[in-house]
Amino acid sequence: MTRQLVSFTRWRADTGASLREIPLDLPRRHLLTRAVWWTICDEAVGAQRPRDWPRRAARAAEHASIGLPCDRWDIGAARGT
Repeated sequence: MTRQLVSFTRWRADTGASLREIPLDLPRRHLLTRAVWWTICDEAVGAQRPRDWPRRAARAAEHASIGLPCDRWDIGAARGT
């Protein structure tokens, strides 16, 4: 993934109104990314567990992953019902 920050906006602290956009001349940053997808098998979902067990287990796995050597904000879960 390649990203480049090209400007930033100054805002009034009291009103939140935009004051002006300030251009930047910064180099592009290349980021190596990886992804992981977890699925829960039907047998685990259908087992004798509390009804919200799959959601709670997925949330626990997400929090365990935050301890991996990466930026903690790179890890998140799709929120659903």
